[in-house]
Amino acid sequence: MTHSACIDANNPVPAAPRQGDVVCNVDKVQRNGGVVTWSMTCSSPQGPIHSAGTARYSGDTMEATLTARIPGPNGQPIDAPGRTTGRYLGPCNAR
Repeated sequence: MTHSACIDANNPVPAAPRQGDVVCNVDKVQRNGGVVTWSMTCSSPQGPIHSAGTARYSGDTMEATLTARIPGPNGQPIDAPGRTTGRYLGPCNAR
């Protein structure tokens, strides 16, 4: 899947794209040089989804790993790992 988002020094973690009834909010962002860590909570009809990750920015590329804790069918949460890569495409469009 490919997704484009505008990120900058003030907003190093893009908002998650809205999917149906799922609404996400970034809870915490910390930056140490080219490393950004974050946590996010999404509300869904099945219950809250909590995720946390670490992104490493280097030159015009980014690599991130994350873990999402999603509600399971029996009420027990399921941890789902993920990986994201990105690259600089150009300046953000003014809106």
